This record gives sequence, C-alpha cells and structure tokens, in this order.
Amino acid sequence: MLWVALHLPGLSAESLPALAAWASQFTPKVALEPPEALLLEVAGSVRYFGGLASLESLLGHGLRELALNASMANAPTARAALWRARGNGLPLEELPIVERARLEREVRHVVQMLHSHGIVHGALHARNIIIDDRGGVHELDRSNGRSVWKQDKLANRQLSLPQAVGEVIAVGDLEGYVHFVARDTGAFVARYATRGGPVRAAPLPLPGGVLVQTQDGALHALAL
Repeated sequence: MLWVALHLPGLSAESLPALAAWASQFTPKVALEPPEALLLEVAGSVRYFGGLASLESLLGHGLRELALNASMANAPTARAALWRARGNGLPLEELPIVERARLEREVRHVVQMLHSHGIVHGALHARNIIIDDRGGVHELDRSNGRSVWKQDKLANRQLSLPQAVGEVIAVGDLEGYVHFVARDTGAFVARYATRGGPVRAAPLPLPGGVLVQTQDGALHALAL
C-alpha cells in the first residue's frame, strides 16, 4: 500500500467531506482525519497518473487552485504519511520534537486500546520497523522517534511491508526476492528468489521461517 497524507492547518472539520469528494478524482480510497487532514491510498493510481511525483504535483496544483495551504507526504502506512505531513514532509527520524511527542502519544494510545481489548502482537514493542519512501528500512526507537539503524541497500525495489520473525526481519520486493535483515543491526542475513513475480504483501510468520505470496498467486514457504 501507498498512502499520501494532506495536512491542511486551519481547515475546518466541516470542510473535510467536500475536500474528500474533490480528492476522489485521484483515488476512490480517501479517508477523513479530522480536524484538518485527509488520507489517500494511491497504490492503484500511481501508474495512471504517471508516477508518484506526477500525482503529488497534480494534487498540489489542485490544492493551490482551491487556495488551500497543505503539507503533503507519502509513506507505506496511513499513520506514517500523516505524521510526516504534519512535519512538513520530513523523514520520521527528522521530525521536530513536538511532532515526535505527538507521534509517541498516538502510538501509545493505539497500543493501549488494543491491549485493553486483549489484542497483543509480537511486533508491538518499544521499537518499530518502517520503510521510507526511498525504500530504506529503518528501526525507530518509539520512545524518542530516532533511528536505531537504517538499511538503505534496498532502495527503489518497491518493498512490501516488513515482518519481524524471531531475530530477523523479512521483506519482499518487486522482483520476487525476499530479504532477511538482522533485527538488531539491519545487516543482511539471507536472500531468497521466489521467481513468481513481485511480492506485494507482508510475509507471514511460520515456525522457523515465513510464508510469502507472489503476485501470480504462488505461495512460498521459506526457512530461515
């Protein structure tokens, strides 16, 4: 998935539905984030509009025609895109301290809500794995928003969402490769070729490995 967030300081919450209707010309998947933001899932729209940069340019031009001042950012997840847009498009690890504090509060609130309903996941821990818009894999310290490590040798490979499995992190790419990096350092551990087309979805954890589905529908069980 690929999300674009529009942060519009000063916009009234009452104006969001009309703006969402306007934004639906770029994607049918538009979500309101009151009081002053919109979230657009654009993975299916990028090619039609000539690429992400072109799509964002069209969005920016349209907003200027509406006399709206917006900060725009993209990320593989909706919340990451929104946090970046609130920070004027900066990478998460470079957000101002006030935005990092807000990010921490929101993450803590969501985790507490999940736990209150008995929902616990092994990936909910003090650090968080993200993939930036250039394809860099980061581990962020959730307590302060700083990067613990960054693996940037997978740039421009259109990575899937990551999956933590034991002491490694698995991530697929557009060529059907599945990469494993060390959870504590980001160093490469292994790489497998599925030869079944792009890996779009996050790998699923299995005992001693992961299950991967390629774009052609084939399933691959990979042992670590």
